[in-house]
Amino acid sequence: MKKLEITQEHVTDVIERLKNKKAAGPDLLTPEIFKEIGKSEICLKTITQCFNNEMTSKNKPKEWKESRTKLIPKKKTDRKRFQTNFPNKYIIQTIHVNNKR
Repeated sequence: MKKLEITQEHVTDVIERLKNKKAAGPDLLTPEIFKEIGKSEICLKTITQCFNNEMTSKNKPKEWKESRTKLIPKKKTDRKRFQTNFPNKYIIQTIHVNNKR
């Protein structure tokens, strides 16, 4: 099987495509933070290494399998009815960056 490697160019591309003003996940990192980090060559290199290390690691943090979902009621509807709510899922931003391949 071919070894999958994430390049620094890929990380830069994904960070640039992140949409601003999105809620932070449980890790409290927003797209704006990643965009600032992406301006530093050292930080970008470190993030890329971290992603590649995680690709080869057999033990993944349990938090990566979790998300927080908050129901947002539709306007002018009964707030007690589950069907009238939009789910809003909070994920860890680093996973989001890593999954945009």
